Amino acid sequence: MKATRHPQYGISLSQIEIGQEIVSPYEMTITQSVIELWQGFIPSANLLESSAPFASTTGLGILPLPFSFVMNLTLGLGVECFVESSILHFEIQQAQYLYPLQSGDTVNCRIMIDQAHHTSDGKNTVVTSWHYLFNQNEQPVFRIKRVTLFPLVSEILKEEEYELEEEHNFIREAILNSGKSLAVDNQFPDLERSDLILHQLVRPIGKSENLFWSTYLKNTHPAHTNYPRNNNKVVVSGGLVQAIVMGIAGRDLREALFTEIDQAFHINKVFAEDHLGAFTYVKEITLAQPDVEELHLRTFGLVNIDPEIELKETDFPNDLFGDLNR
Repeated sequence: MKATRHPQYGISLSQIEIGQEIVSPYEMTITQSVIELWQGFIPSANLLESSAPFASTTGLGILPLPFSFVMNLTLGLGVECFVESSILHFEIQQAQYLYPLQSGDTVNCRIMIDQAHHTSDGKNTVVTSWHYLFNQNEQPVFRIKRVTLFPLVSEILKEEEYELEEEHNFIREAILNSGKSLAVDNQFPDLERSDLILHQLVRPIGKSENLFWSTYLKNTHPAHTNYPRNNNKVVVSGGLVQAIVMGIAGRDLREALFTEIDQAFHINKVFAEDHLGAFTYVKEITLAQPDVEELHLRTFGLVNIDPEIELKETDFPNDLFGDLNR
């Protein structure tokens, strides 16, 4: 007897519509035990994510779940209903933590198709989408834009132009309003524009860790879990790579209490059991207000390289860091 059913996941490759909303089938209540596991997996020196007394001084009133965890949850909950039929994850943009989540909250994810176009060779389709995470009160807590490559979608329907609503960023506002009362010891009091930091931490990603977090975060794409299908090597998801690289950099930038990601993309695949290192370039330093600085950084994640040892004598080309006159 042959199989009678072949379940299909991800977006339909026959037809998509600009403005289409996709609702994740998952709803998850976050427990404290999972957060403790995450904190043992992702390095973090951010007091806002580790100290309840410190978090209370910001006006948040609660210890918020880590940015990197909430970002991965937002991305992961959109895999089965959207990304599982994809070929490649190009990049993420405009990742914003809007309202603090805490242990015990329940979340769900919704996706809005923003743009779609076929590649120049006509063989694939690039889809840009907004991913929103909501809490049990239907309040948006995180949003992120994702650019993904799919096999060719037969038909793209276009609605009238729509504008994305501007969301109130409660976390950023609370930190800025608490500027004078934030007791943070500066590790880099003389940090300046154009500084280049070779981070000391190098973090491995084990097979068990990758499988656990792919499973917990509902990242069901076979590229991240199915060893036989991938010649016994699975790719670590971009979200997990991003989280580890940010954690490595965060140790040397521990005064950074609030994070937004303008743009992040992956040049090479990272496989389970690879090691990640990082270095950071300071593009710009501005005053968000008299008591709070805003750093514009470009952090590079490295596969199987120890930057402090292997790159200490390297003369990096300026082009690597973009327009240095900004």
